[in-house]
Amino acid sequence: ILEGGAALFALLLLNTAHAQLLGTPSRNFFYSGACLAGWLLGALVARSRGAPEDESYALAGAVALLGAAYLNAGLSKLAFGGLGWTQGLPLQSIIIGRDNSDVGFLGAFHAWILNAPSALRFLATATVVLELSGPLLLGGPLARRLVASGLLLMHASIFLLTRIRYWEAAALLVAFGLLPWEPVPDDGGREPFPSRRAFRTAACALAACGLLAVVHQSRRAGASAQAAVQAP
Repeated sequence: ILEGGAALFALLLLNTAHAQLLGTPSRNFFYSGACLAGWLLGALVARSRGAPEDESYALAGAVALLGAAYLNAGLSKLAFGGLGWTQGLPLQSIIIGRDNSDVGFLGAFHAWILNAPSALRFLATATVVLELSGPLLLGGPLARRLVASGLLLMHASIFLLTRIRYWEAAALLVAFGLLPWEPVPDDGGREPFPSRRAFRTAACALAACGLLAVVHQSRRAGASAQAAVQAP
């Protein structure tokens, strides 16, 4: 626990310094820290239940925070852009704004996407739907593999179109979404952790907190943009 906490604190310092140097956080670096935090929380739960050698709780904690990161990504798109985000205009502007010197297959792919509004809408809508499905990574093996595969395809498509790299998230999706792992086992007759009702209540409360935080962030961003426009 102490070693993992020290590693998490080091990641916090590195990400903060990186954001200060570049003027913006690199969200692809966020996923590894989130999974480590979930792993540590699960390890603490296992110790509190008298099973320090059981790493299934730590594994479930890492997957839970990985899914929560994608859920918040989907919520932020809707909070900042509304349902209009699914029309594909933000994605189109990113593609146009980057260096479009590609030839061959990539050049033809970019040209087709930019001139096919229905394809842009499909990609944008699929992105939001897949990200909002992040918590299903905690579901059964079939749901977990379907969501992880869809998110991997999403990252691959975004890379081909925008050159935005999310290798860290892709590696974690393969490790926690596609490779086989066992769910949290029964505790030998003791009260199961967590109970279904308690888990659903806590999950809904945390999702609501995430939504409120994202909406607050979008309002602050809008106020800052308005102040910049009005400034002499």
